Amino acid sequence: MGNIEKNIFCDLTIRANVSDGRNIVTMTVDESLAGSIIMNLNTSQDFDYPVFVNGKGEVRLLKGVYMMAFDADATFEDGSTGRVRCSQYNSPDKTISLTGDSEEITLELYYIN
Repeated sequence: MGNIEKNIFCDLTIRANVSDGRNIVTMTVDESLAGSIIMNLNTSQDFDYPVFVNGKGEVRLLKGVYMMAFDADATFEDGSTGRVRCSQYNSPDKTISLTGDSEEITLELYYIN
């Protein structure tokens, strides 16, 4: 058999959506909080979130099953700001499988202030 190179990484595009449909211009995840995680359950490795620009961020992860949760500070198209939370994949029974060479997901955020 020939030498087949396997890609162990997933290039993930994360889109952020808030319930009222406002466009997020920038969003920075508060990495200082213990609950702000992007954790590979197979390896227990935690990754940093990207800065989100125009409602999306991109990160390279090891392929696997992930928990994702965070609080973030968002700036909206109208210049207003707000604190938002993602808890869609916040526990081992609510995970997401990222096994493709590239994946795109949309996280549903809600306001916390």
